[in-house]
Amino acid sequence: ADIAVAARLDIFVHFPSEFFINGTPKQPPGHYIREIGCQPYGFHCVTCSDKKRQFT
Repeated sequence: ADIAVAARLDIFVHFPSEFFINGTPKQPPGHYIREIGCQPYGFHCVTCSDKKRQFT
């Protein structure tokens, strides 16, 4: 997704398991839905209407 556009949308970000989520302990592999803007660190961003953080 285009970052300039994605930053204005509800998105979910795919976090590889080695990354921390908002400073929380390491999580199992999976996708985390968060109410944040797209960050240009190689995460794959798509639009998502559910802004609660959860496994998908």
